[in-house]
Amino acid sequence: MREHLVALVYILVIAGACFLVMAKPLTARIMAPADFTRRRNLWLAITVATFLAHNFWLAMLASAMIVGIGSRREQNPVAMYCVLVFALPQFDMQISGFGVVNYLFELNHPRMLALVLLLPAAWRLAGRPKAPAPQLLIPDLLMATYFGYVFVVNATADSVTGLMRSAVYITLDHLLLYYVVTRSVLDQRRLLDVLASFAMGVGIVGAVGAFETMRNWLVYESLRTPLGVPMADMGTYLLRATEDGGYLRAYVTMGHAIALG
Repeated sequence: MREHLVALVYILVIAGACFLVMAKPLTARIMAPADFTRRRNLWLAITVATFLAHNFWLAMLASAMIVGIGSRREQNPVAMYCVLVFALPQFDMQISGFGVVNYLFELNHPRMLALVLLLPAAWRLAGRPKAPAPQLLIPDLLMATYFGYVFVVNATADSVTGLMRSAVYITLDHLLLYYVVTRSVLDQRRLLDVLASFAMGVGIVGAVGAFETMRNWLVYESLRTPLGVPMADMGTYLLRATEDGGYLRAYVTMGHAIALG
């Protein structure tokens, strides 16, 4: 059996155990059982689809369709985002510019979620006639200032196409999430739902990280070859020297051990 399929089996076993452990405490008061079931099934579905796709773009398309269909009944898209954002590694692939430009922008799993989950939610929120809360004025100004600062800094050292890509990245990676969180998570119930969903997603990552450390095996790196993603430069940081020869620093889907920590 190929390495990535063996990795899939281990991941599903670990995730399944985590879901069993988390189900009762999360659904007791914090998260509705139907929401837990939906988010769990979506996590499992996009994981299986990605490991079986054997092509990056097919994996992105399958995951986008699964999330798009599953989000129709979701009342708290930020909570769903928190569960799914750590489900898959953040491999970057360039979208072709079809000869007009070198490439449009780099797509990865979190940006796919932003396009499929957060962008429609932001569109619905923007269509509401209700004005934003007055207490959001200062945070909105700070976020706009940050966006403007990054844009100006990039403008002094980047090309026009590079500047456009930077604007896309800031929008997908930061602005959309900020906007949807500040406009939709407006009460304690939704906030607790988001925090529980974040714990749900991170709990699985932590368990898989412990497995990676014990087995000295980065399980999600086995996806690069079947998906056609270039191999990353691992660097010496991943290995920590010990008396018995060292051990591997796990990072699961986070891309780096510090991010996992």
